[in-house]
Amino acid sequence: IKHRKLELRQELETGAGIAEDRLAAIEAELRDLEAEEDRIDCAAARLEAVRSGSAHTRTVATFSPGAATSAGGTGLPVCRDEKALMLGKEQRMADRYPNAAGLSLGRYLRGIVTGNWTGAAAESAEYRSLTTVSGAALIPQALSAQVLDAVRAKSVLFQSGASMVPMEARTVVIPRVKTDPIFGFKAEAEACDEAVIEFEGIELKAKTAYGLVSVSLEALESGQGLDTAVQLAMAEALANVIDSKCLFGAGGVEPAGILLSDKIGTVTAVGDLQGWNPFIEGIGKVRTANGDPTALVMNAQVDELCNKFTTTEGLPLPMPKVIENIPNKLISNQLPANLGAGANESVAMVYDPQAVVIGIQSPIRIELSREALDAYKKGVVYLRVYAFCDVALTRPGWVCRVDGLK
Repeated sequence: IKHRKLELRQELETGAGIAEDRLAAIEAELRDLEAEEDRIDCAAARLEAVRSGSAHTRTVATFSPGAATSAGGTGLPVCRDEKALMLGKEQRMADRYPNAAGLSLGRYLRGIVTGNWTGAAAESAEYRSLTTVSGAALIPQALSAQVLDAVRAKSVLFQSGASMVPMEARTVVIPRVKTDPIFGFKAEAEACDEAVIEFEGIELKAKTAYGLVSVSLEALESGQGLDTAVQLAMAEALANVIDSKCLFGAGGVEPAGILLSDKIGTVTAVGDLQGWNPFIEGIGKVRTANGDPTALVMNAQVDELCNKFTTTEGLPLPMPKVIENIPNKLISNQLPANLGAGANESVAMVYDPQAVVIGIQSPIRIELSREALDAYKKGVVYLRVYAFCDVALTRPGWVCRVDGLK
């Protein structure tokens, strides 16, 4: 596979005037080869796990939406491959894809822009193997993992505990409980009714999110602190767009925003916000649906209003225990403050983060330009950073939107 990939790269580098259909064929073959490499790597990892005794060797059922299982359930989801599992708040992509070669994002980008690969032999080899026919460059998986961890640290959804599904393909099906099992009591030796738990499949279809990052030519040439600066800039740009569209995306080319779903709970505040009642009602809605509301997210304007709550005596209004005990109270200006007839109403959300799953496909793709927009005048290089993501609700009733806050 590596030999064939090298042949195709050489054809691209040395062939002038390659026909469009041949370019398309080369790119398709490269994609197929990379997919086959991934399959071989996964198979090798599983084999090594079996040999070392660290593999899960018990017999389990695989997930198939609507299929009955021997366990008495329907579409029971089971995963044999640890890399396919969802990542929780404390789990890192970098642990799954360690940077064993010591790759540097700064050296990688400097080499792409300037052609200077001095002291960056490992980065140069990665670049040659990952550059696409269209001229875009993929960030190596180990560096992508670091960027994605930085994105998750900046994103309010991930900070609050939403799970991440690393998408190995553009479409991934994850399970959602369709019917909860019902248990009961019975007398001795009496027959009992079968308790069935039914799952259905939810599709995560990768949508293209991108952010624009500028880097000065001086910074690229020197490389001093470039790793941290570029990683944080990429992370902030992607985290903002992911939060914005996963909350309020219109669907189609964007994710279908979870706060626009007609299946979640809703509370509408009446009049000026003077106390905690709308949030308490939201907590009640989530609990009524058997969720655990461990996250409360509001924008800066609502946070300011809450900090000004006073009693009838003019003293600061204490925060009720039910609000105080929420572990994840976060501020995000991705929640709008310009809704309603007066364009002055805000939205907040109370939810159980286990209800939200965000799929992100890796590695990240970048395009670089010295000419785009005002790059030539400013002496900067623009990086257009692409990520492919989608969002899904596994338990819509565990999310409550609070409207009318002013």
